[in-house]
Amino acid sequence: MTPACRCKMRAASDVILPPNIGVDEADMLDKSTFPIPPAELLELARRFILTKSGLDDPSILADDFQFIFPFVGPLSKTEFLAAVSTFNLEEAFPDLKQNTRMMSVDAFEPNRVWYFVQPEGTNLGPLNVLNVPTIPSTGIKVLNPPQVHSITFNEEGKIVKFTGGYPVDRTIGNTGGLGGIFGYLKAIGRPLPFPEASTYFEKRSLVWRLLVGFNKRALRRKGRKMQRQYMMAQLNK
Repeated sequence: MTPACRCKMRAASDVILPPNIGVDEADMLDKSTFPIPPAELLELARRFILTKSGLDDPSILADDFQFIFPFVGPLSKTEFLAAVSTFNLEEAFPDLKQNTRMMSVDAFEPNRVWYFVQPEGTNLGPLNVLNVPTIPSTGIKVLNPPQVHSITFNEEGKIVKFTGGYPVDRTIGNTGGLGGIFGYLKAIGRPLPFPEASTYFEKRSLVWRLLVGFNKRALRRKGRKMQRQYMMAQLNK
């Protein structure tokens, strides 16, 4: 990073958002009564990721653990471990990179860690998913959209909730805007046979299409009116 870039980044930190827009996260976390400090929570979150979401060490999951993804869950601890044990992503995508980043502790829920993932990899081996017949390798490179995950802890440091698979920019990648395992399957041309596992852009209801179409026409009319008003104001100056 050049000195100029570093100066710009330092200057940006001087911009303070007013209380009705932003919050002082550091101050809120300092005042938190949750017994596990943020730095330790981040370490526990990394441990969860390194143990394949607890599959290699189920003891880090609380007995009341819940798994919640967009179209799957809540699953209990037993159900979750049984489900993820059927996946063989590392064998099916030997060059798989999760691209985990931006881990932070939530100032509003100081027992919760948020982070982004954006998996990418090439399907060079057969893929196993739940009770679906083994899918032969396709050689297709999969790029998922960025997705938000979160890990929530209890006061003993056990994980009580794992959420994720929520795309934040569905225009990125080749999964049709889908996250989680649905994204991998869509990208390699083997989506599961129900609408939720197809493509985010498909299967819009008639009411939705009519409402969006009406709003777009109304916005275009309003935009043209605002443009005319602006031009008249410029002429009258």
